[in-house]
Parts: sequence; structure tokens; C-alpha cells
Amino acid sequence: MTKFEEKYMNLNSDNYDEIVEYFKDWQPVEKAAIPQFMADYIEKQKQRKRGSMFLAMNEAISDYFDHSSIEVKVVPTGDEKIYKWCNNIDHEELFARAWYDGYVVEEK
Repeated sequence: MTKFEEKYMNLNSDNYDEIVEYFKDWQPVEKAAIPQFMADYIEKQKQRKRGSMFLAMNEAISDYFDHSSIEVKVVPTGDEKIYKWCNNIDHEELFARAWYDGYVVEEK
């Protein structure tokens, strides 16, 4: 049992003030700002039966590589904008946050 569970397992309306005090500093997670084409991609991927963040990110990047040889060759089978955006290391966490916490579309 976690410390949280030990302390708050038996909370009820009698200790409402304690509950309010515990959560007073909680803030909702700020949503990630992503371009419209990534918002569309995420929604499309989530609607698929196998909608997993890992598979969605992997598909965005691996669609552009020819895995049949040792040489890395770019093969234009997917959306180049999505590939370039996902292949930017600075966007990995942003993609995950958008997937799990929600997102807002960047203003142009």
C-alpha cells in the first residue's frame, strides 16, 4: 500500500477540510501545443484499434525508412511533415504529452 493510500484510504465527508488542504496546490496539466497536422495524426492514430502512442510515433518515423537493406534510405511512403516533426528529438516529450494529456493546436 502506498503512503497516499495509507493516509487517505478512509477519507469521508468528516475530514473534508483535510482533503481540501491536501489538494489545494494541485493544478491541471497544461496541454501541449502542437501543429494541426499532428493533432490530425494523433486523432487518426487513437481511432485505430491498436491505438498506442509508441506504435503511432514508431509508424510516423519508420514509414520513411527502407528496412530491407543496411543502408538508410528515405522512402516517401508516409507524410513528410509528420516524419520531420516526429524525428525532431525536441518533440518526443511533446508528442507524449499531447497523446496522454491532450493538446491545443498552435496558432499560426
